[in-house]
Amino acid sequence: LKQLNKMSLQKIFSSLRGSLVKLESASQAWTSMSALQNNAGGLFSPTRFHTTESKHFEAPNYFVHLGNLRPNPNSTKQRIRVGRGLSSRRGVSCGMGFKGQKARGRSLHMLFDGGQLGLVKFPVTRQVPSYEVLYNQIGLTSIVECCQLGLLDHTKLITMKDLLDAGCVRDVKYGVLLYGKSNISFPINIQVTACDDDSRQSIKAAGGTVTRVYYTKDNLEGLLNPKRYTDKNLPLPLPAIAWHPKFDGKFDAIGQIPPLPL
Repeated sequence: LKQLNKMSLQKIFSSLRGSLVKLESASQAWTSMSALQNNAGGLFSPTRFHTTESKHFEAPNYFVHLGNLRPNPNSTKQRIRVGRGLSSRRGVSCGMGFKGQKARGRSLHMLFDGGQLGLVKFPVTRQVPSYEVLYNQIGLTSIVECCQLGLLDHTKLITMKDLLDAGCVRDVKYGVLLYGKSNISFPINIQVTACDDDSRQSIKAAGGTVTRVYYTKDNLEGLLNPKRYTDKNLPLPLPAIAWHPKFDGKFDAIGQIPPLPL
């Protein structure tokens, strides 16, 4: 019995010694935690993220991780739950009143006048782009290649109808814009609606000419599709008398139907 009592006492003392060691380690951890809290400005303080003294965000001076993410103070509000009984703020009618169009979820704009034509009328404005944007564009190198392949005859005057028949352009509605520069070994005489300085200088350097001709929409239709008039025994439209003064400097001559030979 004495030996059994000695053995039980030894076990009790060993267990007490282990619990004392655990208490010492826990106290050391608590002191280190309190020191960290003081240095970090209240890292574990519950009032750190729920203060009302400052509404501005302050950059945290501690390590941020998923366990301590919080929204800024006073940055979120609790959502009002409507239709949850009379005890709530938005019970039966959900704050929209009883019956009527406004209570059924459709609001009216400030100029609504009962379905009739409103007294306040706003004009419908449409911006028309400049004709230069609507021109069919063709490069000077393409015209030179077509001349070399025999699709265009550079010894004669090249018109916009010739470009359309050769397949250089298609669906011409407002005109043709010539652009780009190229090394030309033969003269070219061409009529287009508009051209840039590079193409003009390249053609003049080779001994050719570029003429910017003015056509109205009906005149251009008569130039490109004369069969629409001849099949119906109708005369071709007459050339325009003059262009608008706002087009001064954009054209060199008035286009003829059919074009006059060189």
